[in-house]
Amino acid sequence: MQVRSATLDDGLLQFADASLHPEQHLPPLRAELRQVRLDVQDFAWFGDHPVPPARVTLDARIGRPAAAGSQAPRGGELGWKGTLGASPLAASGNLRVLRFPVALVTPWVADRLPVSLLRAEAGYTGHVDVRAAPSGVTVTTSGDALLGDVHLTTLATAGPGSAAAPEELLGWQSLSLKGLKFALKPGATPRLDVAQVELDDLFARVLVTEQGRLNLQDIGAAAPPDAAASDAAAAPEPATAASAPLPIVVNVGGIRLVDGRVDYTDHFVRPNYSAALTELNGSLGAFSSTSRDMAPLQLHGRAAGTAILDITGQVNPVARPLALDIEAKASDLELAPLSPYAGKYAGFAIERGKLSMDVAYKIAADGRLEAKNQVILNQLTFGDAIASPTATKLPVRLAVALLKDRNGVIDINLPISGSVNDPQFSVGGIVVKLLVNLLVKAVTSPFALLSGGGNGPDLGVVEFRPGTAAVTDASAAGLDKVASALADRPALQLTITGTADTQVEAADARREAVEAQLRTMAHDESLRSGAPVALAPATRSALLKTLYRQTRLPDKPRNVLGMAKDLPDADMEALLRKNVVVSDETMRQQALARALAVRDALVAKGISGDRLFLAAPGLHAAGADATPWTPRATLSPTMP
Repeated sequence: MQVRSATLDDGLLQFADASLHPEQHLPPLRAELRQVRLDVQDFAWFGDHPVPPARVTLDARIGRPAAAGSQAPRGGELGWKGTLGASPLAASGNLRVLRFPVALVTPWVADRLPVSLLRAEAGYTGHVDVRAAPSGVTVTTSGDALLGDVHLTTLATAGPGSAAAPEELLGWQSLSLKGLKFALKPGATPRLDVAQVELDDLFARVLVTEQGRLNLQDIGAAAPPDAAASDAAAAPEPATAASAPLPIVVNVGGIRLVDGRVDYTDHFVRPNYSAALTELNGSLGAFSSTSRDMAPLQLHGRAAGTAILDITGQVNPVARPLALDIEAKASDLELAPLSPYAGKYAGFAIERGKLSMDVAYKIAADGRLEAKNQVILNQLTFGDAIASPTATKLPVRLAVALLKDRNGVIDINLPISGSVNDPQFSVGGIVVKLLVNLLVKAVTSPFALLSGGGNGPDLGVVEFRPGTAAVTDASAAGLDKVASALADRPALQLTITGTADTQVEAADARREAVEAQLRTMAHDESLRSGAPVALAPATRSALLKTLYRQTRLPDKPRNVLGMAKDLPDADMEALLRKNVVVSDETMRQQALARALAVRDALVAKGISGDRLFLAAPGLHAAGADATPWTPRATLSPTMP
């Protein structure tokens, strides 16, 4: 068959597919090409024999047929000027598509989409070349594409006697791809090049359902349940998504985002929480899937109407694993609207406060993630307690009071490390774990929070020289830090518990008892003489002889006349120590003296005695610890 020339003017082609989803009784897909103008030159077809391609020019409008008694909608425009070949199958020419109504063909995939495409218009202007060969199909395109006026909604759900109206989920005014090139060749990886991408007026609605699931999680579900189940059963265990290579080579010259908005609503908490990211504007430079070279990134916007959002750095979103080195800052986010979360998980409402964050994330070529999360809470103030079964039982208010400085600011750093190639790795999970660890510190080592957000030394133990109420030099320096921390946190009170061990400290207590008597004698002597008496070796020896002579000891060595023998100083001192009674009550008094020593030291450093409380002295049981015990007093910060 051969046609030298054929022309069609103002033609009409209608198409209907009634086979779609018969079990759902949906209306058939209907479409039409109208105002068709077709010009064909030198068309030939002789079965499988090769023939030269025909020259074809086509102009038409495409859309839905008009409803009975009404005018057909304007629809889109379709134009082609080039060649078409039947044997072999080939097409080469310029394609023009304007305002193509994408929703026209969605019935073909409606049963595979968890969302509804309310409307969208697609366009393309450029060159297209398609050639079929025994080895496969070759496709090359070069032009500009546009997908605009996009509105995705949730599916309408019906209930007994009622139906829930669909809600807008995702949309934008225009997504333009300038300098779009696509190449597909047999045996080669497909290639996509885009000179410039611009997304205008993006809108996304992110919803956490009452079951705690993100609405956007379901958008990727494309297979029917039976097919998905069978595919999952037959497929081998997949590699992690972070390391799987892309099935296509992608090169992008740059991306611009103009005036984006994301609305966030959480129905998982009561009352519900809503916030928005607005005024999102930014750009991403050139990147490619064939290189880990990163593109400069800038993104700016507002969060919840008050916080300033600023993201800068470098990223390659198509590298595998993701190439990332960015810093993000958010400042002055009001905390009071977050009360639903505080009530659910902390058990308290938030009266006031602001949040600022300074985070940095870097992913190495091996997938290793290093992250810094600097969190600053300014004037965080809890309100009434809220009964919540999911609220932590850990002391949230105490942890906050420990972390606050004198200006009401909490400044903590939450470092994160791990591999994005690990399917069990979760940044959010690690952050939650770190926050829980801070709360646990408030119970187990509260003073560690006062010296570096949980990473510093524990100042909650004050050590003493055995058998005495004298603080060690190291603990004396630690008390300076405790006093400074308490001065910075006027809301805190402090309970001091002195402890002693009757068995472990017995020898030291006896030694100290003798030394105390000698010091008392030296003091009395200085009062009598009017001059200070130092315990020099000679003076100490004389006082020791006097004390030995005055003390009734049942086992004093005596001569034949019954007089006490003169003994070396060491022997006298040993007998005196042996005569000292060390009981539990003696050591309780020692423990109390230690608590008093700490209290007096803190008062001397400017801490009001009204904030310091002495607990009942404690006796330590020898051998009760896995590690050696040392004489001490423990400090426990509390809330009024």
